[in-house]
Amino acid sequence: LVCKRRGNQNYGRTCIVASSLSGGAYPDAVRDLEREAFRGARPIELSEAFDFLEEESGIREWRLRANGLRVLLLANRVAPVATFAVVYHVGSRNEAVGYTGSTHLLEHLMFKGSRNVEPEQHTSIVASVGGQANAYTNEDTTVFWQTVPSQFLPLVLWMEGDRMATLRIDQDTFVRAGAASTPVWAKP
Repeated sequence: LVCKRRGNQNYGRTCIVASSLSGGAYPDAVRDLEREAFRGARPIELSEAFDFLEEESGIREWRLRANGLRVLLLANRVAPVATFAVVYHVGSRNEAVGYTGSTHLLEHLMFKGSRNVEPEQHTSIVASVGGQANAYTNEDTTVFWQTVPSQFLPLVLWMEGDRMATLRIDQDTFVRAGAASTPVWAKP
């Protein structure tokens, strides 16, 4: 994806929303992840990776050519904060009859770490920069959202992409998360 920083420099594979990473003292974990997030990124133009689809009521929509990912952007410059959400179009209605709670279990597993972010660290990093993060599952969707000071949006987008691409799920984590969220993910 594309990230735009101050000075009109673009850093590829990270995000599409304009923001600045300058200023402020960062917690060490945030600084370390930020270095990792932008390592090896190359400058690209938005048009290289995305097709613009439409704009309606101020909401602009693009589609990532590589995999069809839809990106919606509504700019609101009232406050220096950004809210970002990943919406998976899968919810409890997609579960097999008699096997309930598996979507909610997967939601919990998404907080158990990825290649570059330790278990439960995603939420704590967001909180350490003054943001909020959470997730929810309903009948139709599973949503992961974060609201952060806008200068941290590129980092949050990178962490979400890392979680999406390199989620850590092992047997022990699966069993512990299943017990914690008490789903009925197997027939009695």
